Amino acid sequence: MDPDTLKSLSDHVRAVDARVAQRSPFGNNPPLVCSICHEKFTEYGNNAQPVNDGRCCDACNSSIVVPIRLKRMYAAELERE
Repeated sequence: MDPDTLKSLSDHVRAVDARVAQRSPFGNNPPLVCSICHEKFTEYGNNAQPVNDGRCCDACNSSIVVPIRLKRMYAAELERE
């Protein structure tokens, strides 16, 4: 591919990326505050139940919420046996 075509294609891709980022529901979110650790985050967030009724950051979801859910799920399985 010749350099002019490559540059034109690269410019086009950058322009499309910029337009997609502007429309993305995840690209321009104002920071939210995690309902568990109270730190700001910009990702979509996660359902914090059973810890509380708010939204939590990915770190709290993976280190607190999911382990509690798994523990409850396994406890319920053991009770059925």
